[in-house]
Amino acid sequence: MSRLVRLTAGWLLATLVSGAATGCAGAPRPLPETTETLTEACGRESPIDVVHHAVALSLALDPRAIFGRGELRVRARRETSMLVLDAKGLTVSAMAVKTAPISFLQRNGKLCARLPGSLAAGEEALVEVVWSAATGAETPHFSRNHVWAGYLTSAWMPTIQDPAQRATLELSIDAPSAWKVAASGRAAGLPARGQHPR
Repeated sequence: MSRLVRLTAGWLLATLVSGAATGCAGAPRPLPETTETLTEACGRESPIDVVHHAVALSLALDPRAIFGRGELRVRARRETSMLVLDAKGLTVSAMAVKTAPISFLQRNGKLCARLPGSLAAGEEALVEVVWSAATGAETPHFSRNHVWAGYLTSAWMPTIQDPAQRATLELSIDAPSAWKVAASGRAAGLPARGQHPR
């Protein structure tokens, strides 16, 4: 049996962990003629800001595993058809915009993707991502009876790892009923009837 805890959070400490969604405005326009490749985009500064994360995490201790699924609302800093995120130790298995798969590349801790169209400066798009996180690294940290997400957010979810980035986070955690979950923020949902938050 598991329990679902929904939080609006800034950090996460857990013996924890999955499912949330959100919507956004804006639709990509057709791609302009460009010769920029995903490899070249991965070597540049991100042309977008992440303004909201809606993330669902699922965690297991035996064997150790973290699986994630989420929607990121991104805003273009300038006209672009590229997306560059930090994803240190993550293995991304799928990306989509409006349920249509998009091309992506992982390189040197970056996740780079080509949007289906160009965004003008200030325009937003909703990007869906599915991933798993490495479990042998220092962050997230696994021990015998707990998991700690630490301060390297990009090690457990795709984001822009920059203190100047200000994005909201809606985090859903599906955890075994015996586990406790701790996070900053405020509860955005209640456990199912008969279950109690701890």
